[in-house]
Amino acid sequence: MTKRPIRSTLSWLWRWSLLVTIPVTCFFVLWFVRIGDKYWSMGVRYATLENEVNLQRLAQYEGALIKRDLELALTPKQMKQARQLPNIQLYVPEASESALNSDLPHSGKTYVPASLVYPDGDLFDVKMRYRGDHFWHWAGRKKSLRIKTKKSKLFQRMRTFNLTAPKMPEQISGYLSYYLAHQLNLIAPECDLVDLYVNSEYRGVHVFLEQLEEMVLRKCGQMPGDLYAADIVGKDSYRGLSNRAFSNAGLWEKVAVNNHFGMESEAYQREPITRLVEAIALGSGPERTAKLRQLVDLEAFGRFAAFRVLCQTEHYDNSHNWRLYYDPWTNRFKPVVWDPVGWALAWRPKQDRRSRPDIVSSLLDEALMEDHAFLAARQTAIEDYYERGSDVELLGELDRIAAASRPSFETDPSITYKILHMKPAEVQVAMRRFRWAVKTIIDQTREDYLTGGKLEYVADEALPGAIRLAVSGRRPLTTVSIGLSKPVTEQLSARIVYLTAEGPQQIDVSGAVVQRGARIDLELPLFAQLEPDPDYVGPKYLSQGYRVRPGQYNVLLLGGSMEDNPVVEATGRYGDGSSVAGTPVNGITPEKFVYAQSIVSPAPRRAPQIWEGELNFTGVRTIEDDVIIRPGTKLRMATGASIIFHGQVHARGTQAAPIEIGPTEEGQDPWGVLAIRGDGAEGSELTHCRMNLGGELKTPMEEFSAMLSIHNVDNMMVRNCTFLDNRITDDMAHAVYSTVHFEDCGFIRARSDALDLDITTGTVEGCRFIDSGNDALDLMTSTILVKDCWIE
Repeated sequence: MTKRPIRSTLSWLWRWSLLVTIPVTCFFVLWFVRIGDKYWSMGVRYATLENEVNLQRLAQYEGALIKRDLELALTPKQMKQARQLPNIQLYVPEASESALNSDLPHSGKTYVPASLVYPDGDLFDVKMRYRGDHFWHWAGRKKSLRIKTKKSKLFQRMRTFNLTAPKMPEQISGYLSYYLAHQLNLIAPECDLVDLYVNSEYRGVHVFLEQLEEMVLRKCGQMPGDLYAADIVGKDSYRGLSNRAFSNAGLWEKVAVNNHFGMESEAYQREPITRLVEAIALGSGPERTAKLRQLVDLEAFGRFAAFRVLCQTEHYDNSHNWRLYYDPWTNRFKPVVWDPVGWALAWRPKQDRRSRPDIVSSLLDEALMEDHAFLAARQTAIEDYYERGSDVELLGELDRIAAASRPSFETDPSITYKILHMKPAEVQVAMRRFRWAVKTIIDQTREDYLTGGKLEYVADEALPGAIRLAVSGRRPLTTVSIGLSKPVTEQLSARIVYLTAEGPQQIDVSGAVVQRGARIDLELPLFAQLEPDPDYVGPKYLSQGYRVRPGQYNVLLLGGSMEDNPVVEATGRYGDGSSVAGTPVNGITPEKFVYAQSIVSPAPRRAPQIWEGELNFTGVRTIEDDVIIRPGTKLRMATGASIIFHGQVHARGTQAAPIEIGPTEEGQDPWGVLAIRGDGAEGSELTHCRMNLGGELKTPMEEFSAMLSIHNVDNMMVRNCTFLDNRITDDMAHAVYSTVHFEDCGFIRARSDALDLDITTGTVEGCRFIDSGNDALDLMTSTILVKDCWIE
């Protein structure tokens, strides 16, 4: 065998070197062009996120993308698993996409034409733009999009929705955050994980997220109302002014509007958020807590607090990410879940740090933490979550979506975390770590809120019926059961006394007393002290941590039979039904409640008011007590006069002696409303009542849109009643968020709608609707059995 001469070999290599040098040269040219373009727009012109995007990161990212393209191109089709996620098909003209990319990030904010394939296979025109303030939404290959349809062509009952690039390494935490929100019955948009195709080209996994609009409220069982947003970051932040949203009502903007208020002034329409900010500005004290209770739905915020603990999100701070819905039918703010970033890397528990049982990152959070009623709502939400097995369901959904998305990630052309390219195998590792974090938080939250606790007591021998309690642990007692030496036959009264910086506070809780022979139960929550921890060290975004100290209460049982009937034992019960035996001790050193402002809510024993004869009303009168209205009673209402009942109403007229509600004088301007509202009014009834010539009651804070208004009342019965000739407003009778039963009632000459039932269940049976100005029955998102009715 003869060897090829060296010169011949070199000549051969030179002749064929272009097969190597040209692809390598093309690779580097493409690489450098991409790096230069992105660095100019993000690192120089835009200075993205404090220069976090630098040449090294961009070089790694663009090189990885080129390599990923080659890898996918060389992978045989038969080796690619079928994708299991729902898919979204977009068709975008080249000119539209070029316009969006022409001058990022600014050019991406302008809508361009596109087309969308609907579930039935039809193709309709839509508008599309990029979304997101931060660079990871628009700087990489995988862009976050916002799609807007025509009003006549909603997509899955949505006018606007988003297709966002996943934020975290595991890629699925964004979807799971909204899944958790819906588990806790919070107001939150629809969300899913989908595969996106643009012009039939696969663009990878995106988070499908409904845009916050009025339809979200309706889907979540809420009436249309004002939706306020505070996001004072990035381009929306101000220099020289405070960007703390809860210190300045002017920083909030409306993203949905209650159109019932028409052309009233801007100040009129912004009154709710103004009052909320003013209440928070009062500073720590009983006055602020009382005002917040009037403005904030504590049950909803308790569930929102549970949500934030369970996913450890600190993404709701003093200037960022808040969405608040104001419901004029309950007169309360409710939180809306938006961009929660649940289980973010920085907020997950570490080997040396537990999950945080309190997420307090705004002025509103700090104010609510002073209120034991809020703490009770949060506790109830967490207990209910575990009792329903929702924690198991959440982990099951995590496993399901992780398995379903795996084939998609295997062929995703751009898996990205903050302009860092990720391999499919790295995503799977991140998912396993993510599951560990979710499971750890679930277990530690259960331990924090559902275990532990201690009850100590000292019976005061010198004062029969008196006992001092010390409650320890985060979990509150829902009932304290006090054992006496012998049974009690008379009705006892009860007082709870505790110490604050203002001195001893004595609260009447006689209405919470349940007597069972020699055992007296106090059915009301008693907490340990939860106060800011000056030694807490945690993530920089968290405003403060909290520590638990014993809470002390003196209970006084009052009654003649208590003089020689000492306390012999005490037992506590928790919300889940478990109990803790009280431990007798020799003494409990008195300690003040320093931080909390509303320790025990008054629960006096109330006797119902009796109304009879002829009663005259002017202005707006609010009745907290239960009321019994006798047959033949006449309620004479002056112009604009209204009555709002918060307790049970038993208006029991008869056919011979009906109850009449009408104007004071013939020919006067309309009176307002008779309103029955709230949980305390459950079981109210109107029988043989006659109501006419009423109108409405509308203020910046509340709306009663009918002569008879029923708001948030269960088991409401209206039987053999007649309603005539209402004025001003649309509705003659209106119920919302309620369970109502109308039987054998007459609705005559309604100005517009006779009976309007919104987000309500119940029956309408044997009723007559005569000469209605518009709808006889108007049913919005209601489930009503209508039977044997006459509509003329």
